[in-house]
Amino acid sequence: MKVVFDAGVVFSSAGWRGEAHRCPLAMAHRRLVAYATEETLKELSKLLADRGDRATHPPATTLSWYQDHVKRVEPGPLGKQRSRDVKDDPYLACALHKPVTLGPGADKQYYETHQGKLIDAKGLKARYVRCYSFGSDVDLFNGYTEIEVWGLPGR
Repeated sequence: MKVVFDAGVVFSSAGWRGEAHRCPLAMAHRRLVAYATEETLKELSKLLADRGDRATHPPATTLSWYQDHVKRVEPGPLGKQRSRDVKDDPYLACALHKPVTLGPGADKQYYETHQGKLIDAKGLKARYVRCYSFGSDVDLFNGYTEIEVWGLPGR
């Protein structure tokens, strides 16, 4: 997943261990890729200089790691002001840095039971099964995002 974090969220994630702290953890586990522009990173540095001494955990190390791992992009063109708050426009420009490559799919929706989507293989044998999953810091379970089953064509 591609994301653009507000400087306040990144600063909170570095200085306190609340909900915002999940953002850099998700980056570290490669569940998402964060993007930033030079302008948004300057705002983050300003927050560190102004409020860094108020944090319960020293934020400098986490913020340094974030700046090393965030993807730096050129802001996309906005034209006129696009948000109610002028300070949010740099984040919109960052999100619009290039055309969106993903969008709504054309697949029909399906409804799942508590067992997920069941597919009848009609007795076919699989040769390989690849499971894409992600761990959780909330409970002991993995969430599966995709399962691929590969086999040889029938004879």
